[in-house]
Amino acid sequence: MEDRKGKVLCSACGPTKYSDGTATEYGKWHGRFDRVFLPMGVFGTSKEGNLEHLETGDQDFRKYAVPNGTKLSEGER
Repeated sequence: MEDRKGKVLCSACGPTKYSDGTATEYGKWHGRFDRVFLPMGVFGTSKEGNLEHLETGDQDFRKYAVPNGTKLSEGER
């Protein structure tokens, strides 16, 4: 959890309990969907609310998936 401190997390990644054990409103979707890592700064939200490649408009985000923790060079994005 130390690696997540200070970061804005999605509802799937947020902690499910406070330090006193009380449930939070976060983490409810954790493990329900495949986790897909995408290059940072390459995707935005389309008019329909879907993920969209900023340069091409392509909405097939899965073909741009990168292994967890992999950083891509400018040419690979």
